[in-house]
Amino acid sequence: MRPLYRLSMSVWRQAASAPKPHRSQLSTKKSHRSPKRDQNSAQSRPNRLDNYIQIDFITRRVWVKQEDEWQEVHFQRLQFELLKLLVINARRTLPTTTIIDHIWGKDVSTDVLGVYIHRLREKLELSPDQSPVYIENIRGLGYRFNGRPVKVSQATMDREHF
Repeated sequence: MRPLYRLSMSVWRQAASAPKPHRSQLSTKKSHRSPKRDQNSAQSRPNRLDNYIQIDFITRRVWVKQEDEWQEVHFQRLQFELLKLLVINARRTLPTTTIIDHIWGKDVSTDVLGVYIHRLREKLELSPDQSPVYIENIRGLGYRFNGRPVKVSQATMDREHF
């Protein structure tokens, strides 16, 4: 149960007088739809890495196919940035220092990177308990994404900048 917060009367009046969005402006979330038919991202097209993973870099959405149905998987901001870095540089071994510098921009422990890689594997791998298929640890060097490399246009990178 979430805690209740006390708000001043002016905040309540302001919230009550704010215009309400029309029903057509509200987003509807339907995870059973194929990502290709998503109306909210008509300009963007997901990149299919293989028969099990699709990524849309513009809308920052990821779908994983489970039991012949596409399921949208939620990623936190840093998790998505790490996945994007690995996917763009697929089949290349990225040193841990390079990954840490690119994602965090400061000196963090390699254990932190290991935790993020573990969380990515939990969300992407078909059977995370066995040896990983997508994100491989190259001992002493770094990590490698074993999928199809994806090219991202500069326009996509500019729109994604936050």
